[in-house]
Parts: sequence; C-alpha cells; structure tokens
Amino acid sequence: ISLTDSPNADDSYAEFLALNGDHEGAFESQMKAFQKVNFISPYRRNLVLYWRKNNEAATKEAVTKRVQDFYNNTDRLDGKVDDVLAKDVMITEGMSSMQDWIISGYESALSRYASTAENMNWIDREAYDIGVHLGPYGDVAVVTFYMRGKYKAAGTDDSAEYHTRASEVWVLQNDEWYLMHSNFAPYAGGT
Repeated sequence: ISLTDSPNADDSYAEFLALNGDHEGAFESQMKAFQKVNFISPYRRNLVLYWRKNNEAATKEAVTKRVQDFYNNTDRLDGKVDDVLAKDVMITEGMSSMQDWIISGYESALSRYASTAENMNWIDREAYDIGVHLGPYGDVAVVTFYMRGKYKAAGTDDSAEYHTRASEVWVLQNDEWYLMHSNFAPYAGGT
C-alpha cells in the first residue's frame, strides 16, 4: 500500500484482513479502494460483504423481526403475503400436509395463499425458537423455527391444534427480506 497507494493494494489488504476475521479492518481498507475508484467500481461488492459481516447481528435481528411480523400476527390473513414473497424468482413450498413440493412464480403463490386463507381461520399462531443462518455474502438467510397455534377449517366449529417444524429461505431484495422457500413438517403436539 505504501509503495503503490493503489485501490488494488487496498483491496488485497482488505481480503487479507477478512481471511483473518478482521471484518472491520477489511471494511475500512475496502472503503479506501472504493473511494479511489467509485464509479462502476469492482470494489463495491466486497465493500458490501464486509459491511454485512460487521453488521451480522443486526441483519439476523432484521430477518427474525420479518418472520415474527409475518407469523405472529393473528390479525394478518395468510392471503396478505404480497409484501413478503420474493419477486422475480421461483417460490418453493413444502407443506405440513405432506403433499408434493409446490413450485411457482409470485402470482401463483399469491393465489395459493389467498385460497388457503379462505379455507382456514387462525385463532392464534406463533413462530418461536427462530434461528437465522446467513449465507456467505449476507444476502440469503436460512431460517429455522417451530410454529404452534390453533385454527378452524372453513365450515366447521371444531378447532385444530397446529404444531410444525419449519425451515425457510429469505433473500435480500431492494434492502428488504423476502420469502423464497418454506418447508413445514409435522411436529409433536399438533393434529
């Protein structure tokens, strides 16, 4: 760096620091490279990566909050998912009813959620023990949790206890987390 004062030297030093677990130092060195070449910069990608590594706890908290806002709100119908589903990707689902995988685009997934909401009314539900596991670039999160609750099927007065084990993939799009994949499996205590 002292010999060349080039963005490449700053970038290489940032990579060295990151490999040694110093993401704060890596971010600072990468920022120097980015400031030297910031128009259509090849240094932006790693700058974002190091920033995400430095803010991993806040990112996990944001994903956890997004999951809680979606599942722990009994006033929110499952048919109202347009602000949660990922766009421009295939959405995959595995349901606790043990049916085949469902793979579709955004519009089909919206219709399916709306149809499900017509057939079941949640009395209460809660996602708990939420774990967030970030991908290497911090823009994909695998979320694991359990969900319990109670619902009534349309046309009946009987309620059913619901308890599942779930895993989901959430992706970062336009600075917000969106659901791309979910898989629910029966868990002890549910019917």
